[in-house]
Amino acid sequence: MEPELHGITEIGGTKVFTKVWPEADLINDRLAALVRAKKGDAPSPWRSEADFAFWNEPAVDSLLTMLRTMLREVVRATVPSPDERMFKGWDIRARANVHEFTDSTAPHNHDVGGLTVWSAVYYVNAGEDPGADNGGVTRFMDMSGVPRPVSEAKDYSLEVEPEPGKMLIFPTTLPHYVTPYLGRNQLITITAKLVHRDFIVPDPQNPQARTSRMWRDFRGPMLALEKGRRAARGLRRTLLGDEGKPNKP
Repeated sequence: MEPELHGITEIGGTKVFTKVWPEADLINDRLAALVRAKKGDAPSPWRSEADFAFWNEPAVDSLLTMLRTMLREVVRATVPSPDERMFKGWDIRARANVHEFTDSTAPHNHDVGGLTVWSAVYYVNAGEDPGADNGGVTRFMDMSGVPRPVSEAKDYSLEVEPEPGKMLIFPTTLPHYVTPYLGRNQLITITAKLVHRDFIVPDPQNPQARTSRMWRDFRGPMLALEKGRRAARGLRRTLLGDEGKPNKP
């Protein structure tokens, strides 16, 4: 189950990578059941803690393998002659999300002072009305600053329709939001922040990063704190391996 990248779309020169996984329904039903059990009776919109990668379920492990596979393809597409170490050791900070009728998500990005480099979205369930206009669209905002003709009066955002088995990977600094969901059942997604010690956003002091007072005013201590966190995650990978399971002696 390793198709090539389904599409590479640009918004203001920024690439958004898309892959639609065949036979994804083999894991989606189980993922949906796990997410609903975690949510319970909590109100929506709901999101889990960023511990999805450690739920220790075969369906979760399968999805993480799919994400790592797509990451390798994205690295090949964006890095000339990538080093082998760039394909391994990715820190995946993932969480589950549930939207119900009229739920939406405000504009945001996933930048943490330039340390998170890629973000991902995976659609588990898009509702019960395939092909209908259910909303719940992920809309990416053009923040490139490229001048546009006034006469065109056009919305230059990029919209991605929910589709079970669809996976997106995009730069973590790219602002986006989720439009109101109008379908039946639930819109279930898995989102992830992707971190790697050999990658960094070239300009971490962009306007979005400056909205974090801690990173703006205390960048030195915050970098030291993040370095300690990375060392701890490296120790965890040494003990548990990249797949989150104990290494055999």
